[in-house]
Amino acid sequence: MIYENKVKILRDKPLLILAVITLAMAIAWLFYAFLGHEFIRAAHEGALSAPFNRIIENHNIYILEYDFKILDSALVKVSIFIYFLIGLALSIKLFYRYKIGRFLIVLSTYLISAFLILHVFMQTWGFRGDEERLGFKQMMTHTAHKPFAFRVLVPMLVNSSSSLFPSDFIDSHKEWLTETSPLIKYVQMKDFSDARVSLKYHLTYLYVSLSLVILLFSTRYLIKLIYNLPSIVSDIAPAIGILFLPLTFLHGGYFYDFFELMFLALCLICIVRRKWVFYYTLFFLAILNKEPNILLILFFMAFCQGVLPKKELMKHLAMQLFIGVITVQLLWHIFAGNPGMTIEHHLTGSIHFWLRPTSYFLFFDPYHLGFPIFPRGGNILSILFVGFLVFYKWGQKPLSLRWLFVYTSIVNISLLLYACHIDELRNLSFMFPSVYLLGVYSIYSLIYKTRLNKVPRHES
Repeated sequence: MIYENKVKILRDKPLLILAVITLAMAIAWLFYAFLGHEFIRAAHEGALSAPFNRIIENHNIYILEYDFKILDSALVKVSIFIYFLIGLALSIKLFYRYKIGRFLIVLSTYLISAFLILHVFMQTWGFRGDEERLGFKQMMTHTAHKPFAFRVLVPMLVNSSSSLFPSDFIDSHKEWLTETSPLIKYVQMKDFSDARVSLKYHLTYLYVSLSLVILLFSTRYLIKLIYNLPSIVSDIAPAIGILFLPLTFLHGGYFYDFFELMFLALCLICIVRRKWVFYYTLFFLAILNKEPNILLILFFMAFCQGVLPKKELMKHLAMQLFIGVITVQLLWHIFAGNPGMTIEHHLTGSIHFWLRPTSYFLFFDPYHLGFPIFPRGGNILSILFVGFLVFYKWGQKPLSLRWLFVYTSIVNISLLLYACHIDELRNLSFMFPSVYLLGVYSIYSLIYKTRLNKVPRHES
C-alpha cells in the first residue's frame, strides 16, 4: 500500500515539481547558511576567480556587513515568494475541483492578468497625455483630431459618470486625486491639478480595467461555446492569450482599444447564440466606440452564411448596414469641423516598409524589461507563430472560424496597408478573435495529439 502511494505521488507531476522546488530551496538555504558569508568575504578580498570577484569589486570592509544584510534579506524575500507560489499551487490543486473554488481562482487570475497588462499599457501610453491630436483632455472634450474624435463611447461614459460626483466630494479628495493616487505615476500630462480631470482619468482607468475582465470572461465562454475542451483549457487560455496583447501596441495605444476587443468578443457570442437584440445593441455601441467596428458584419456573415435562411440572412445584413452606415455618417457629420482626416493614408509608407527585407527582423521591448528581445508585428517569427496558430490542423477546425479568419484577414490586412501605420498589429484587431480561437485548438491538439472526433466543433 505504501509502495502504491509512492508510485502515485511520483506520477503526480505537479506534486513532483513542488517537491523538487522545495528540495532545491532547502539545499540553497543550507549552502548559504554554511558558506554564503564566506563566499561574499572571499569575493571582497579578491580570492575567487575573476567573474565572481567583479560582482562586488571595489567594495571595502565597511560595506561587507551591509552586503551580508542585503543578501540575507533578499534570500528571505525570494524564499517567501517561492513558498507563496507553492502554497498557491497547492491551493489551486485542492480547491479547483469545487465550483466556487474554481470561480475564485479564475477570477483572481483574470484580475491579476488584467492589472499586469494595463500596467504595461499605462507605462507606455498613459492615455496619451497632452498630445494635441488625441490627448486625454482633447478626447474627453471631443476636440481631438479626426478620426480619433469619432470614438465617443468612452468619453461619453466617463463624462456622464463624473457628473454624478458632487463638487464637495471632488474638492475633499483633490489631494488624493491629483497628488497621492497610485495612478499618478502613469500620468503624462504637464498640468494635472484639475481634480475633475483627474477624476475622469481614474474613471477611465476603472472602465478599461472592467472591459479587460469582461473580455477575459467572454473569451473563456467563447471557447466553451465553440469547442468541447476540458474546463482547464477555457480557464487558462484567456489569461495566457492576453499576455500577448502588449505586442500589438507598438506605435500607439488608446483606451478605446480594450473596449473594442470586449465588444468583438461579446458580439461574437451573441451571433453564435442568435441573441439578436443584444447583438444589435452591442453592434451600435461598438461603432460608437470605434467606427470601423461596422465590420462586425464580417463576423455575422462567417457564422450565419449557409445556416440562416436566405431571406433572414439578407434581413439581418440590411439591418446592420443601415445601423452602421447611419451611425458612422452621423459621427462624421458631428465632427466635420474637427481638424484631421476622416481616413488616414499610409499606403506609400506601408509599401516601402514591407518591401524592405530588414522589416522582417525587427525587435522591440513592449514589456519594459530593458531588452528589445520581442519580435515586432512584421517580424518573420511573429508571422510564423501566427501562421502556426491559424493553420495547424486547419481542416479539423470549425468551418465558421475558418471563414471568419479568411474574411477578416482580407479586409483587415488591406486596411492595414492603406490606412494604418506599417506593422501596428493593434490595427488587425478584427482578426484577433479568429486567431485566438483557432490558436487554442492548435495548441491543445499539439499537446494532446487529439483529433476533431474527440473535440466536437461548433457549426453554426
